[in-house]
Amino acid sequence: MIDKVILYILIAIIPGLIWLFIFLRRDNLEEPKLEITKVFYLSMMLVIPAGLIEMNLLEKISSLEINNLYYFLKFVVIVGLIEEIMKYLVVRYAVLKRSFLDEPIDIVIYMIVSGLGFATAENILTFIADPNLIADPQISNGVKIAMVRFFGANLLHILCSGIIGIFIALSFYQIKKRYLILVLGFTLSIIIHGVFNFSIELFIINNDEQIAMAPFVITSTILIPFILAIGKIRKMKSVCKIN
Repeated sequence: MIDKVILYILIAIIPGLIWLFIFLRRDNLEEPKLEITKVFYLSMMLVIPAGLIEMNLLEKISSLEINNLYYFLKFVVIVGLIEEIMKYLVVRYAVLKRSFLDEPIDIVIYMIVSGLGFATAENILTFIADPNLIADPQISNGVKIAMVRFFGANLLHILCSGIIGIFIALSFYQIKKRYLILVLGFTLSIIIHGVFNFSIELFIINNDEQIAMAPFVITSTILIPFILAIGKIRKMKSVCKIN
């Protein structure tokens, strides 16, 4: 049983490492490995406190009628907002004022790393919290879950965190509109996160195969403009030391 748990933890980590390798290659200059590792693991550690805060707040709204307001509060105001703020805080306090953060794309990269750390911890919890999965002799079922999360929840965290990073980078070139740009970036990220989670809940409630594709449609639709935006950020020159 212990061997099975260790194996599933390894399977849960692989999607994050693959995405990490892909996006680190988008950086112009290689980032310090120690800093990348630090941001990754700090973000992993925040999953549990984020979850506890979410559960506490969700309990407070549990008495509300299940309607549009309830879903908005649950998926946007609580889950989306808390998780995106948590991932941002890691970068804000761990690297944002450090000297090695010397070009706009660096902010995006570290935000993506933070998102991947958070997603990887969620992967691990998804595997070890399911006794039926651990008891299942078919390892292939665990691999399928990892693949679904690779293109679903893991990619979502990359996109949402990366969007915030893109808007932070852009804000340094529009000083007078800096706070407006930051608010737009966080708002867009949180709404995308909320809509993604809402689509999953709809699938669980209705058990509709067409709805099951909605989360992947959301991530795939955003991915292309996201990659194009990263290409633009890579070409931007640092206007000053980021602080």
